[in-house]
Amino acid sequence: PAGAAVLQDGDDSAMTCGTWTYYAPGVMDTARRNHGLSVCEDCAGMAATVDQRLLGGRIEVWYAGEWRGVFQVADVGQPGRNRAGLVGEVEAETAWAWGRTAPWWGCYREMQETPR
Repeated sequence: PAGAAVLQDGDDSAMTCGTWTYYAPGVMDTARRNHGLSVCEDCAGMAATVDQRLLGGRIEVWYAGEWRGVFQVADVGQPGRNRAGLVGEVEAETAWAWGRTAPWWGCYREMQETPR
């Protein structure tokens, strides 16, 4: 797609790419609590993906030419209820720190040593 990232050093990690957006302030933390997840003390923030199996796991997000994170997957989308092309969302505070106020194109990859 237009704006697709060229990964450095031949990185061939399995990843999912598409549209990203962000949750309203406080909503991601509420989702984390509703799913019974503990706070991830060593994570950069929280994210949501469309992949149900990642709930409680950790991902890195490809944004602005580099992998960022690690993010705890605090929420997941429901099949058939996400807008076309949406693959992930971050907390409002993360999006704002990145200067985002509108959807953007990005990727995520699962961290293999993910505690559940």
